[in-house]
Amino acid sequence: MIVPPRALGDPAQGSAGNDIERFDDTPGRGEILLTDVTVGYGGETVLEDVSLEVGRGDFLCVEGPSGAGKTTLLRLLYGSLLPRSGLAVVDGVDLGQLRPRHVSRFRRRLGCVFQSYELLPHLTARENVLLPLQLAQMAKEEAPAEPQVSDTLGWILYKRGIYQRALALLQESAAKLPENPEVQYHLGMAALKVGETETAKKSLAAATAAPKDFIGKEEARRALAQLK
Repeated sequence: MIVPPRALGDPAQGSAGNDIERFDDTPGRGEILLTDVTVGYGGETVLEDVSLEVGRGDFLCVEGPSGAGKTTLLRLLYGSLLPRSGLAVVDGVDLGQLRPRHVSRFRRRLGCVFQSYELLPHLTARENVLLPLQLAQMAKEEAPAEPQVSDTLGWILYKRGIYQRALALLQESAAKLPENPEVQYHLGMAALKVGETETAKKSLAAATAAPKDFIGKEEARRALAQLK
């Protein structure tokens, strides 16, 4: 098992705010590395000497009966529980060295969907999506995070087969984020579904030409190839 150099006791890791904010190709980014990790609650040990390696871009499903430790594992991965022993590195961050005041910054780099909806009933769907971005200071009064919200909601509608409404939201997002390959990918797929071939070609070409890798890039390439 290869452990990222930054996880091997680098004092900047987990203790310097700027390190948490960095988005680059540093070894360990997008990866999970657990080595002989033990974690639990109070005096109870739930997981003991667990080792796990998940590479960047991998898709992993964890299954097991109730009480097996699935939730405990997830709480460890997003920093809610700290390892009692062993090495736990998530996205290049050594969780054993992660200070409490930096946990919120670390979590901004993760996506977590809870079992329950965890929605505020007095807010719209858009406002529920926007709220955590605002709390994370990713949106101000002018709501610069709105394009990301439109993209997220548009992609949800696309997945549910509501293509016309999805397209409208994704066009709004793409107009404000023309350089974002994921937004262009989403727009291209929605345009394809409603028969807007030229929009689909343009957006999918932009998505596949971008150097950044993202989930769906291969699907974008296949869809573009079928249009040529």
